Amino acid sequence: MSKFIINWWKKLSWEVQISWSKNAALPIICASILFKWTVILKNIPNIADIKTLIKILEFLGAKIKFENNILEINSENLENKFIPIELVHSLRWAILLLWPLLARFWKAEMAQPWWCLIWRRPANAHLNAFSEMWVKILESEKNLRLEVWEKKEKYKFSMSEISVTWTENILSFASYQNFSEISLCASEPHVQDLCHFLEKIWVKIEWIWSHKLKIFWNTSLPFLLKWKKIVEYTITNDYLEIWTFAVAAAITWWNVLIKWAKEWDLDSFWLKMKEAGVKFKHSENEVEIFENDPKKFKPVKIQTWVFPAFPTDLQAPFAILQTIANWEGKIFETLFEKRLNFLFELEQMWARIKIENPHQAIIFWWKKLKWAEVTSCDLRAGAAVVLAGLIADWQSTILNIKYIDRWYENFEEKLKNLWAEIKRKRIS
Repeated sequence: MSKFIINWWKKLSWEVQISWSKNAALPIICASILFKWTVILKNIPNIADIKTLIKILEFLGAKIKFENNILEINSENLENKFIPIELVHSLRWAILLLWPLLARFWKAEMAQPWWCLIWRRPANAHLNAFSEMWVKILESEKNLRLEVWEKKEKYKFSMSEISVTWTENILSFASYQNFSEISLCASEPHVQDLCHFLEKIWVKIEWIWSHKLKIFWNTSLPFLLKWKKIVEYTITNDYLEIWTFAVAAAITWWNVLIKWAKEWDLDSFWLKMKEAGVKFKHSENEVEIFENDPKKFKPVKIQTWVFPAFPTDLQAPFAILQTIANWEGKIFETLFEKRLNFLFELEQMWARIKIENPHQAIIFWWKKLKWAEVTSCDLRAGAAVVLAGLIADWQSTILNIKYIDRWYENFEEKLKNLWAEIKRKRIS
């Protein structure tokens, strides 16, 4: 186990290149087993969750090669085995393997995955959606088992709520059906990336508005599989990491150039940055954060919602900017009931915060943050407390950084390249 030690305030400068999207990579890796030969995926982040998923695929008989952010998967001899708890207990994304296994073998089973700290995400919603697609579900307290009861010609239904993981699950399974039409589906950039990958293996997908899609199975796919031995695909970049470094640059008063920043993925965020008084400029696939005076930052109200609205994954990093803005900033977290828990850590650093309920909080006008030993509560909260450490007096310590390692590739190295004083230290 390790911790971060961050020395007191220092201006960040220079440039940073954004890594590739874990949110896109994990469902695409799972969906790759739909193709029965070799899939080569480029720009795969070298992080803990990816390595865990690779172990599961190897357990199922896939041949894997992972070097220099290039992942090669051959699932020709894939076996449909029960996936035990020791392989899925720390990776809720493992549930995304059920549906491509179900599409290939007509049955799939695994231990119940554990769920994250910000919300009890039960599998029931996933299972209810698939029961409408004639999938027989045998569920116990510890295990999940699914079987295709009857393969229909057409599936058409609305999801009970807009969910990224549900949408990705249905996309994988529906790719082997004749026709599916799904309403209230998620449309985040990483969901779009999964669609582009499925199109690469000859699945036809049509978006109708932003939250409705049609999926057509390519009837020539069995023939194509006989001769097309390799599919290559390049993963998109992590638009959420772009935002994290944009906030880091803004609060530390200096110029930072962020490379691989697609402007069209980020509209809701840049509107809030502009409203807060942050100076920045876009160019092609880059954004420059100019020298800012945080004392002139204006408070804003953040209300999270599904894409393309302001994302829940960014309200924690943005809250750090709110701590140094004038007057009162507000957070309204509409999706997850435990996502504001990181604010208790900021209070240890003398941030002035009023938590009104599990979904709403007020961050009061500017007060200098002080050093403290704080804990990373979840993936995005971990990044947020690191940003707080960059502007706090003296030397701050961030514990439980395993969550940061699960998401960000070389996070502290990127900050060091921007002249931050941060180091990793093992805890005995």
